[in-house]
Amino acid sequence: MPHMRAALTTSVLLVSMLLFSGCGASSQKAGPDASQTQAAIAQRVDFKKRCGDPIRFPISDECAQLAGNAGPQLRRQSDLTVAMWRACAMIPSSAETIRQEAIARGDAKTEVGQKMIGEMERTEQHSDSPCVAADLRDLDCVAGNIDACDTARNGDPACSAWLNDNDTQERIHCLERAEHDPECIATRQAESSAQPAAALDAGAANALSDTKAEADDCLRMQNACLHTFDECGNAKDALAAFLNPQKSAPQPKAQ
Repeated sequence: MPHMRAALTTSVLLVSMLLFSGCGASSQKAGPDASQTQAAIAQRVDFKKRCGDPIRFPISDECAQLAGNAGPQLRRQSDLTVAMWRACAMIPSSAETIRQEAIARGDAKTEVGQKMIGEMERTEQHSDSPCVAADLRDLDCVAGNIDACDTARNGDPACSAWLNDNDTQERIHCLERAEHDPECIATRQAESSAQPAAALDAGAANALSDTKAEADDCLRMQNACLHTFDECGNAKDALAAFLNPQKSAPQPKAQ
């Protein structure tokens, strides 16, 4: 989210400068022109109305066109932002991953499932998932209202764009397959009914050890559906390099 806030600020400044640059150049040549000033203001109002204030990502083709000469840069920023969501929203142990795993198991709307999801989201105040960010902006959702969370997600363009992304859908379906794998289901059932290790005889202790190994296999299967921390880091670095090219440029070596 720090990357996201910087991205929005940069976009607003970029487009604002563009929309008013024509007015300034004209006034230097022919003096103040009220009609041109009003046209520039109307253009900026129209841009905010159609593209958001702050700008909503991913941007539409119409929004890129309204940005004029800044359109290609805004499009690039939008693409890099979406790539960052894609690479970072579902990584091991993220709040979005916890939610999607609970949905795949069918317990996302149970009391236990909601408590687990809510606690994870509240610890991820600067989430890289646009859907978790939408949840956290809705006070009723934060308070545990399931319907409010659904409404917040469905009404947020960024969340909808991420959820409908082909990569996201493939990973969600992968989690569904992993959660419904017969061996993984049997392993969860065995874990839930297992006795404390101190109360087990040798045979039962060996069975518990086998269950632990099978649980590790299931975890690896689930993690294979997710993006890695390295993929997330690379996507964040690419966005940061675009927003701060001077900072990310290699420094000259000292003579």
